[in-house]
Parts: sequence; structure tokens; C-alpha cells
Amino acid sequence: MLSRIRGVISTKTFDEFHKGAHGIIKHSILKQEKPSDPLVPFRFQENNLFITDINSSGYRPVDKETEESL
Repeated sequence: MLSRIRGVISTKTFDEFHKGAHGIIKHSILKQEKPSDPLVPFRFQENNLFITDINSSGYRPVDKETEESL
């Protein structure tokens, strides 16, 4: 999952990410073919665990200077 998130985030500007972080993170994990399609759960094949939703509230930048600038 982390590689998916990093891959998508690397294509965004700083402002794009911080204005739409939740949606970007959620849609990087739960894929859609078209915006009108339902989200497709992320599946771990090893144990058949499905991730069906993402709660990305409460995260903060690690860098104190970045956090203060937001």
C-alpha cells in the first residue's frame, strides 16, 4: 500500500497534496477505473485481508517547519 501512496503523491505538488490529502491517499489505495465506478478494495493475497476504506485523519507533517507553514 505504501508504494501505491508514494507513487501517487510523487506526482502531486505540495499544495495539491495538502489541499486534497485524504482523497489522494484514499484513491491511491482504493482504485477506480472511472470516477463513476465504485472503489475497488485493496486485497492482501497472503491472508485475504481486504482494505475497503481509509481513515486518514490526524496525520501531521514530520518536519516542524513544514507543519508551521501550513
